Amino acid sequence: GIFFFVDNSVYVDRIIQSFPQRSAIILFCISLWGLVTWLMLFLIWTDYYLDLWTITNRRIIAIDQRGLFRRAVASFRYERLQDINIEINGFIATMLDFGELRAQTASAYRDAFEIKGIPHPRDIKALILRAADDLIIADPTSIPAERHLSQP
Repeated sequence: GIFFFVDNSVYVDRIIQSFPQRSAIILFCISLWGLVTWLMLFLIWTDYYLDLWTITNRRIIAIDQRGLFRRAVASFRYERLQDINIEINGFIATMLDFGELRAQTASAYRDAFEIKGIPHPRDIKALILRAADDLIIADPTSIPAERHLSQP
């Protein structure tokens, strides 16, 4: 019994002596985890915050931030607009009125005109459709004949 107690106390002394080294390693790991977590949150926030659509009276310009140093800019004129879809999923999105908006064009690059997490997607869709209609009314020759709303 005494031999076990002596060996056990030596083991405890070694743990106590190595504790400052272990605490430094633990502190380093926690700090590294915190740094990586904050970096990931910053990247997610940057991607969300710097994605934007600019809606003018003739075109939509979509800016998609795809990383810290990579950005894709695409635009289309209302003449090329084929369809606009909105999607609102879930109870919270319905109550807070946010969702996704997708504009389909005659372009082969389909992913450029999608924006997620926007407030009031119905109002934005109505704004785009109103701008496209105003363009048709102002200059009926800018839209191909089969797309005129006034034709029978």
